[in-house]
Amino acid sequence: MTPHPLHSNPDQDWLLPPSVADWLPKDHLAWVLLDAVGQMDLSAFASPTRPEAGGRPPYDPKRMVCLLLYAYCVGERYSRRIERRCYEDVAMRVVSANATPDHATIARFRKDHEDAFKALFCQVLRLCREVGLGKVGVVAIDGTKMGANASLAANASPEAIDKAIEAEVTRILADVASADAGSGEDQGRLIEPQASPSPLPPALADPAVRQALLAAASKAIAASRKAEIQAPQGPRGNASSGGGASPLAGSPTPAPTDGPPAVDDRLVRAIAEPTSKLSRLLSAKAQLPEQGGGAKQADYDNKQARRQAHIEATGKAPRGRPPKAPDPEAVRSRANVTDPDSRIMKTIRGWVQGYNAQALVSEDQIVLACLLTQDRNDIDQLHPVLREASANLVEAGFSETIAAVLADAGYCSEDNLARADPQGPQLYVATEKGWKQRPDETGPSDPEVPEPEASLVEDMAAKLKTDEGKALYKKRGQTVEPVFGQTKEGRGIRHFVRRGFAPCESEWALINISHNVLKYWRATTGQLRMGAAQPEAGAAPAT
Repeated sequence: MTPHPLHSNPDQDWLLPPSVADWLPKDHLAWVLLDAVGQMDLSAFASPTRPEAGGRPPYDPKRMVCLLLYAYCVGERYSRRIERRCYEDVAMRVVSANATPDHATIARFRKDHEDAFKALFCQVLRLCREVGLGKVGVVAIDGTKMGANASLAANASPEAIDKAIEAEVTRILADVASADAGSGEDQGRLIEPQASPSPLPPALADPAVRQALLAAASKAIAASRKAEIQAPQGPRGNASSGGGASPLAGSPTPAPTDGPPAVDDRLVRAIAEPTSKLSRLLSAKAQLPEQGGGAKQADYDNKQARRQAHIEATGKAPRGRPPKAPDPEAVRSRANVTDPDSRIMKTIRGWVQGYNAQALVSEDQIVLACLLTQDRNDIDQLHPVLREASANLVEAGFSETIAAVLADAGYCSEDNLARADPQGPQLYVATEKGWKQRPDETGPSDPEVPEPEASLVEDMAAKLKTDEGKALYKKRGQTVEPVFGQTKEGRGIRHFVRRGFAPCESEWALINISHNVLKYWRATTGQLRMGAAQPEAGAAPAT
């Protein structure tokens, strides 16, 4: 006998009003996230960021924070996709209280509260501590290359950037002139005047950038005048409407001066928006000295200064070859015109346009500190990340302190080891790449004591060959590496969706906040094995 199928009628009305409490199981991430956010101080999100009056009331900041945190937990970061899932995803509708904010509202909320989102890091860390997470005795630090929202092909030379600035300035002036000529000075302006004068845009703070902008404006005006002179004259002495008409015809002709003309106020307002094409081009122009010979020369001077300080302190030169001065002729400056703050980074899979993202992780894979840098290597990030972690632990209410720090060879240098605090955590920093030191991991311990005149790096190498050093350093790979794997492979977060250093820094904090939220959810619902991270029997609960 053929069984009858279940009755299914998509047009069936609800017999009773539906309750969102029945939509998801009680241990779902959405409910835990709502409870967690309810314990946080969200006063920084409640303050208005846009002073203009009018418009409809804003969405509840608590629900917007929950919406973005849940979206990052499931690897959804694009505002248009989040908006669509507010209609289609049951969990998204639960955390947003059945509200459906549009993508512009979501993106604006994330942009306007960059600092507030970074401040949530310690609050989530405090929640993790209250459920027994955060085993801070042994921690590991590492960095990973996160792609920027830009392409490697968008890197341009100084000549190409100057040509692009000139073309964009010409286009803006032509559009302004066309609007003024067609609709009148007060009605057809491309960019409406502001009620109060705005400060000088940050892109114009660099004198070289201002000169490039003035030079581009001068060329555009000179081209306009040349076109007007060469244009055929009509019977009344005006330029004809043929193909040789100037793109700036109708615009007021500035009085001739000896120096370059002043930047048009409308042009200044056009570059005040950081996401505009001209603003990004000018930022790329300002970044050229840092990405070319200037950066290499500064790195060489820094190494020379540290070498000289070592000679003055010890009376002898440090081991190793002296730094080599960069060749100015061989250095070619290039900057990315899509995200000028990003850098070309080398990875094991090739080159990527992005940032160097740092994280310090506890033994139970809770991120204790996260920083973002433009440096292509990790050599200068050890102590800044340690200071950030110590401050975060104090603010989150941890009574324990870091006892040991595990780091790979990218953080090893005489300077880093010399700057270690004798009263602070013990450093276990690899002195060689992993594949070079791997054969020694299974061999017997080296009983030899380092020579009295050995360098700090040689002392560290001997320290890692002891039984204690081997046992501790083995934990590094299972502590920090899985966090990056869970972020990149588990949630698919391999690059930033925002542009600029400050927005990407805020997004990196949000990525790690959502990582800790997931650990908190699994711990509170029994999905995470707590192990030694649980409070001791009879101990008072953390508050």
